[in-house]
Amino acid sequence: DEEGNVSEVWMDRVQEVVDMALEEDLYVILNTHHENWMSLIPGQEERIEERLRKLWKQIAVRFESYDEKLLFEGMNEPRQHDSEYEWNEGTEELRKMVNDLNLAFVETVRESGGKNKSRYLLITTYAGHNLEQVMEDLEVPKGHILVSIHAYLPYDFCQNKEGSTQWSEDNLRDTEELQRAFMQMNQLFVQEGIPVVVTEFGCVDKNNPDDRQAWTQYFIKLAKENGITCVWWDNGSTYQLLDRENNSWKYPELVEILTGKSLE
Repeated sequence: DEEGNVSEVWMDRVQEVVDMALEEDLYVILNTHHENWMSLIPGQEERIEERLRKLWKQIAVRFESYDEKLLFEGMNEPRQHDSEYEWNEGTEELRKMVNDLNLAFVETVRESGGKNKSRYLLITTYAGHNLEQVMEDLEVPKGHILVSIHAYLPYDFCQNKEGSTQWSEDNLRDTEELQRAFMQMNQLFVQEGIPVVVTEFGCVDKNNPDDRQAWTQYFIKLAKENGITCVWWDNGSTYQLLDRENNSWKYPELVEILTGKSLE
């Protein structure tokens, strides 16, 4: 509501879904996603932080008894909405706002007690970006912290519906952004003992199954080589893998690549 109180009906439903996943022996990352009030506007830091703290205190208290298979991620792609800085590296001031909000999230969860004192928490960069500047400027608090990064690379193949339908490991133009991103994630975080999870990646279907499979195979290989875990962004539409209506895999070949297991 206007005062930042979460509806009990909503919170109950979130908990119900979390319980479903945990009962299937899955790990769960619970996050806030594209909150309109989260738009990073200089001068409104206090208002945003107050609301963030209030929201996460409610979530943390509700789930304080859950074990480490439940992880919290404080923000999703925090950025200045509808601006020239929305989907790039932002500004130094905006990146500092992200650091301050990440810290507020961590402090709020830790102070809530229970198993939240040692729960694994995910913090993210400005806009969840993988650009070198935003990753270099990310400040990582100590204690059971993971870094969350998004990577739809290269954009023209992965996200641009009017872009290229072809991708090849032998074409440097197709691989250089991925190589750069994973190398920097490894150097900046993994080698410093800070785990990284690519919490969103994927490529849209352009009726190009062979190229999508080749890209996915390469992505997973690079991630493993750099000690990074990845989560495919199955949004039920453009990046869909699971047909939720028929309870079947729409692209079983991709699922086998992602899991390393045969579906037969």
